[in-house]
Amino acid sequence: MRTLEANKIVDWAHYIFVSAKAGLTYASDSCDLKRYAVIKGVAQEMLSLYTEPHEDLPRRVPNGENKIYLTFDDGPDPVYTPQILDLLKKYGITGTFFLMGERVRQHPHIVKRIVDEGHAIGNHTYTHPFMILLNEKELNEELSLTDEAIRDAVGFSPVLFRPPYGLLNQGTIDLLRARGYEIMMWSEELEMYDWSFPGVDNMVRLIEEKTESGSMILLHDGGGTREETVRTLEKVIPLLLERGFHFAADYLEQSRNEHGQTAAGTAR
Repeated sequence: MRTLEANKIVDWAHYIFVSAKAGLTYASDSCDLKRYAVIKGVAQEMLSLYTEPHEDLPRRVPNGENKIYLTFDDGPDPVYTPQILDLLKKYGITGTFFLMGERVRQHPHIVKRIVDEGHAIGNHTYTHPFMILLNEKELNEELSLTDEAIRDAVGFSPVLFRPPYGLLNQGTIDLLRARGYEIMMWSEELEMYDWSFPGVDNMVRLIEEKTESGSMILLHDGGGTREETVRTLEKVIPLLLERGFHFAADYLEQSRNEHGQTAAGTAR
């Protein structure tokens, strides 16, 4: 078990690492690239001292149907989730929402709307912790409380799961699978860092450039001001539809087809 001090180091190192990755994604000149690359390298080295290796999880879902996956973390939010749902409804497309249990408790009617309008949902823990810093009891509590909140809102608990910050170790992966979850990560080149306010045009450009069949785009509908996220979607959804992409919410089925596995289903 790590000491409290070590936990703080992991916390700060990861924050610096992710911030540097966001800077690299949207760097405008060579000086920016060099500066953020150095910061990322140092933070990555610090993290490597405290994190454990684990198997690689899929970052895209290969398919021959031009399907892509639009995913949202950290909701539901009473302001921005309904705006995003309105946009998805306008274009007749579906997304996947990874929900935080404590926010589900606050806004169960929004979760019901998400499900009623045909979108997929997943567990994103109750309080958004660094999972690699939790013991087994704490992990199970985060998962169970969120499942219960979602079940109270819509009548079932989800099978999809996405780890906060993308931080996992093999023990956590094994625990998640033992509980019947299907872990859905995201395409690293399509992590938008929308929480850092990189600008609507920058996000639209990156999504246009990097999206391909099977891509999993990561955005956020909760956790702060998401006006840029909504405006980005307003611009980029019609552009991707014009290119023939289909917005899917069938990751479980695609995962079964790809890996030859039987997923846990849609409820427990």
